[in-house]
Amino acid sequence: MGNICFGSILIPVLGVIRGSARAVSLASGDVDEFMFSCANCCSGVASRIVAYGNRWGFVHVGVYNKRIVQASMDTWEMFKTAGMEKLIDSDLTSSFCFLSGVAAGSVCALLGGTWAIVIHMNYATEVCIYAFLTGYLTNRVAMAWVQASIMAYYVAYAENPQSQQFGNAIPAYIQELQRSLV
Repeated sequence: MGNICFGSILIPVLGVIRGSARAVSLASGDVDEFMFSCANCCSGVASRIVAYGNRWGFVHVGVYNKRIVQASMDTWEMFKTAGMEKLIDSDLTSSFCFLSGVAAGSVCALLGGTWAIVIHMNYATEVCIYAFLTGYLTNRVAMAWVQASIMAYYVAYAENPQSQQFGNAIPAYIQELQRSLV
């Protein structure tokens, strides 16, 4: 349980660092100004950090009872070996899960706020906030199953890409990504 708790603290922090570095890198483009002078350095550090802490490492923590850093390193190395780095970088599962949580929370806040305004206007703000948080968290718990399933599928494919059980979806998508980059 300690590895899961430590990973649950480490992974979001590293994700924010990586996201910030990607944003600075995208904002800087090919500009060579002082403000963006460290963009390449930040991007390199963020690319290296993902090897030490990524959410796909949780699969190895659960299956092999490894420590989160070692599990993340092993998982990222498997992704490199299988040629899945671009696929993993373009995965929108976590964004979809987050946005679906926000949408569910917003619907709950709208319904709860409307009910509160009709019944007792003094508590409308509190009801909206509590309804949003309840809807968001309930949806995120439900979507965690979907996200974990997709992560486990990627890790299982990376462990044995030649297996006939996986079909042709991942190799076809990797080829499509490679064509779009050329």
